[in-house]
Amino acid sequence: MTTISNMTRAAIAVSILAGTMSTVSAAEPNVHVFKPARGISIDVGATKVVGYYLVAAGGCGVTLMMGAMPDADGKVTPGVMRVEVPVGAGRKSLVSTGEGRMVELSCGTGAKLLTVTPRQDVALAVAK
Repeated sequence: MTTISNMTRAAIAVSILAGTMSTVSAAEPNVHVFKPARGISIDVGATKVVGYYLVAAGGCGVTLMMGAMPDADGKVTPGVMRVEVPVGAGRKSLVSTGEGRMVELSCGTGAKLLTVTPRQDVALAVAK
């Protein structure tokens, strides 16, 4: 019978855990990277965004549910919005969460990864 040291078990557990969690880019701390069929959960201003994506037609079939975060008293405004967004491999899509914020969805090559980035919705002003 082969025995596995505690150090080896810990290394295996860390690698499995790392494979199931989202990662955050060191260069851009708000960039979250997800694998197919793994849960997405990010805060975008006063909105909680949760969901997942599956590989569909060679791209990312993204399903998101968005709802209000609890206020300072712990109360949550009722209502959740569900959005399904097909994002082609190597392409991007933007989803508005309201209150001037957006989520940028970027489907990687072969739909192996989905990058989710909260963005501020910037209005363009035309100078006269």
